[in-house]
Amino acid sequence: MGRQGSFTEACDSDGAHGVPAGEVGSWSHPPFSGDNDGTYIWGMGTNDDKASLISIMEAVEKLLSEGYQPDRTVYLAFGHDEELSGMRGAGVIAEALDFIINSLRTA
Repeated sequence: MGRQGSFTEACDSDGAHGVPAGEVGSWSHPPFSGDNDGTYIWGMGTNDDKASLISIMEAVEKLLSEGYQPDRTVYLAFGHDEELSGMRGAGVIAEALDFIINSLRTA
């Protein structure tokens, strides 16, 4: 909870998605091998950027370890299926945040 109850909440979000590998036999290298042929690293997610997701979590962990409490309540929301529709990730997150925020405002 933020120190200033009257401040509007904030939400920081990112995706931690993974898409199905599909037919494994259609891959030139096994999709989960991380095969390094000396030039490339082959596999699912080898060209995916999770730096922002990790940066958010590391920053929050550091701040919490120092006893920091923000002025406003901050929600962290990490989806997992934005490439497949988002209904089980962002859709559920949106419903949960709507419920939480409306509950807080009517309390």
